[in-house]
Formats: sequence, C-alpha cells, structure tokens
Amino acid sequence: MLEILGIILLSNVNRKNALARGRKPGGFIALTICLWLGLEFLGAFIGIMAKLGFGSYILAIVMAAIGAVISYLVAKNCKPGTYVPSAPMMQNYTANVEPLAGSGPPQMQYAAMPYSGNEQGTPTSFCHKCGAPLIEGALFCGNCGQQRFIQVETANTRTPETEAAVLFPFNSEETVPYTVKPMRAVWTAVWVIGAWIMIFIAHIFLGIHLLYCNAVSAVIVHVLFGTGMYLLMQKSVKYKVFAAGTMVIAVLINIFNYYLLHIPLLRESPFRLKELFTIPISPLMIISILLRAFVVAGGALFFAWLLGPKQQREPSLNNGTTAVSDMRAKVEKKRVWQTALYTVLVGVPVCIIFILATSPIYLQRPLFLLQFLIGCLLTAMTLIFTPPALHGLSTMSTKHIRLSGWGLVWCWLCVAGMLFSLVMCIVYAVSSFAAPMYSSQLFMSITLLTGFIMLIARRRSGWYVILFGAYISLVGQFDESLSAVIQGANHYIPFLIGAIFGSLNPLITWLSIRGAWRASDIRPRF
Repeated sequence: MLEILGIILLSNVNRKNALARGRKPGGFIALTICLWLGLEFLGAFIGIMAKLGFGSYILAIVMAAIGAVISYLVAKNCKPGTYVPSAPMMQNYTANVEPLAGSGPPQMQYAAMPYSGNEQGTPTSFCHKCGAPLIEGALFCGNCGQQRFIQVETANTRTPETEAAVLFPFNSEETVPYTVKPMRAVWTAVWVIGAWIMIFIAHIFLGIHLLYCNAVSAVIVHVLFGTGMYLLMQKSVKYKVFAAGTMVIAVLINIFNYYLLHIPLLRESPFRLKELFTIPISPLMIISILLRAFVVAGGALFFAWLLGPKQQREPSLNNGTTAVSDMRAKVEKKRVWQTALYTVLVGVPVCIIFILATSPIYLQRPLFLLQFLIGCLLTAMTLIFTPPALHGLSTMSTKHIRLSGWGLVWCWLCVAGMLFSLVMCIVYAVSSFAAPMYSSQLFMSITLLTGFIMLIARRRSGWYVILFGAYISLVGQFDESLSAVIQGANHYIPFLIGAIFGSLNPLITWLSIRGAWRASDIRPRF
C-alpha cells in the first residue's frame, strides 16, 4: 500500500515538472511506473538468483529507489517543449509550478500575455500561491517567497510581429553556422587505439594474475569499425583514407586478439613477441574478420550514397539562416542514423550466416549458440550507436561548459570514485591476487577519471570521453561475465551485476550536466 502511494506521489511530482517545462506528462508518468516497478522486479530477481535471502528484499527496495530517482531527474531536466495544457489542468497545477509569464517555453509565456490593443497590463496585487497581499514594487512574496508575475509594460503586447517571433522562433535571420568537423572522429580513433595499446602493455608487464578481458578488445574493434563507417559517410577523400586506415588497424587488432586466446601471454617472465606467430590461425577466421570489415565498409559507402541529397532530391541547405541551419543539422543527423542502421541490418545477418555455415559447433551446442547471438547483438548495438555519437562530437559548436550545483558535485564525487578504483588497480597489479576483468577496470578508471576532470575544467569533450570509456569497459565486462555465467562460472555474477549497475554512471552524469550543456548552446532568436 505504501509503495502504491509512493508511486502516485512521485507520478504527481513528475507530472508537475513536465508541465512546468512544456511537455506532455503522460510519457513521464509511464516512465515513472515502468522504472520503479521494472527495477524493483529486476532487483528481486537478482537477489533470488544470488540466494541473498532477506537481502533480496533490500536489493529490490534499493533498485526501486534508483528507478524513482532516475524518473525524477528525467522529468526535472527534460528538454523544454511547446505543450500548453488546458485551462482546468493549469488551474490545478499552476500553484505548484513557476509562473507562466516568467518561465516555461515561449509559447506558454505568450499565452499568459493579455491580448489587448488599448489596455495596459496591470500588476498583480496578491500572491497567486498563498494569497497574501504584495508590497508595491516587490518581486517576491514576503509570506511564502513565491516569484511575482512579471508585469506587462506595453499596451500592445500581442502584435503580429511578436506572435510570429514566439510561435515560430526559427524565423530569425541571424546566421548560426552549422559545421561538421570529422577530424574529431579521427582523433577519437587514435585515442581508442592508444587505449588498447595501454591495457595490452599493462597485461604484458604486470603478470599472469591479471586476467585479460578479451571482450573489451572486441568492443574496441567494433568502435573502430563504427568510426570507419562514420568517416566513410563524409564526402572528402581525405576522411575516406582515414577510414581505410582505421579499419585496417581494427582488423589487425582483431587478429591479434585471436592469437592472445591461444598462447600463455600473461606471465612473470619477459614476453617474447616471436611466440605470438607460432600458433597457426584458421583461414576461416581470417575470412570472417575480413568479411566483417568488407560488409561494414561497403554498406556504409552504399547507403551513404543512396541516402545522399541527390538521390533524395533534397534542396541544397546552405542558406545560412538559423532555420535552414537547424534543418540541415536534423537532416544530417537523420542520415547518419539511417546509414548506420541499414548497414547493420544488412551486414550483421551476412556475417551470422557465414559463421554458422562454416562453424557447425554453434548449432550442435546451444550454449555456444546463445553466447554467439548475444555477442552479435552487442556488436550490432555498437555499430549502430557509434556513428551518431561521433556525429554529435563532430558537430559540437561550443567547446566549453560551465557546471554548477549538482552537476559539479556529481563530477567531483565521480573523480573521487575513479581515483579509488585506479588505486585498487595499482594494488592488484603489485600484489599476487587474481584480478578478473582487470582490462575493464583499468580502462574505465583511467578514461572516466580523465573525462570527469575535463568536465570540471569546462571542457565539453569530457562528456564524450566518459561516454566512450564507460561504454567500452562496461559492454566488454558484461559480455565476458555473461558468457562465463552461462558456462557455469558463478563467481562472475558480481562482475555481471557491476556492469549492469555501472551503466547508471553515464546516465546520471548526463542528467546532471544536461542543463549546463544546453545553456552553453543558447543563442538569441529574436
């Protein structure tokens, strides 16, 4: 009963927050219920499977609280919209949100203005929240502290000019240039390759007790393939050359990882590189790796050409005005998403059919088939989401971000957490204790520590360092630990749970910095 009351109260709070930001509340209410109940059931299931006893109940409550916090942050920090509720609904909620004439989207502010060509706007004499009389000239209520309605100074407030400017804010002729800098994607590929070299060298020199997480290297390979896809979508030949080089390096890393699975590489004695090439490699494995690179590159080139403006018969969007610039940004973003999605929908099934046809062991052993399909799903997800993320980085117009409040506090907390994690990695490196998933932990500690320090230093690119670093490490850890659990290695369950809960870090980070991120992009429209 108490849980139902809590869901109802939180739904009402999120409804008010959504209305205050000009958004329809229905979706946020559904999100509240789904996150609360869904994470609660997930926590109970994990507790039952792990045989925690009474701890299952505690875990379910904690998961429900996490879902409640996420839904509240989403509703509180959602993108401002243009939804104007009906009058009865506004009467029910207007006492609990900011005044319409002083906050909210322009459409709501405009709706609160008096439509009169002869009458002057009159200031309110009583607080709209508590009803107390207001002192003349005061901006806030002396009784409850609520902000006073903004006075309307001009008689002819709603004119055709202001109506057009408010209802159609993109009509301004101010030039807002839309530029794409794909070189940032090239530097991202260089950073990812350097990260792989870092974790590989760390395993060579630190010892056999630090278990190598091959899935992290596999995710790095797929991120490089996705980077190559995005560079192939560019018109310049220079970026197509960079794409070819990126994919060649990805193929080499993929082959190198195949060797690492067959030789005792990690040990206390010095490593001899010539041992790496004494193990024969299957020709079918080489063909499979090359086929993957071929279908990714060919699909990106074909669909980028197919979805180009000439084939779509779209006008050239180079007018330079704000409206045209925004339209061009939306069109380019849509093309990147479509190209990545269509490439994956065509290329991944081709690779699956080839591997199943040449490796009948997957059809003979259901567990192997399950692991293979889960790996293909994670690969498809990486290839789909990498190009849009790189497009967002390449079109980032502002390099700086100014954090304050909870966003700044959260970044400092994460810096402390990543420092502790890095210290633990160093402790495990100098000790003799076995450290599974060491690649994932080391990669995440260094990259996320760097990303949060960059955000605190007002570098907007720090968010993308966090995004890629958390994705590579957590997806790799999830893939490897899930495969181990399927094979019966129950001591990998904590790593699986850690990978699931670790995904909350970038989510909460984005919700914490979202307001500052958008504030840095604000430009006057009229």
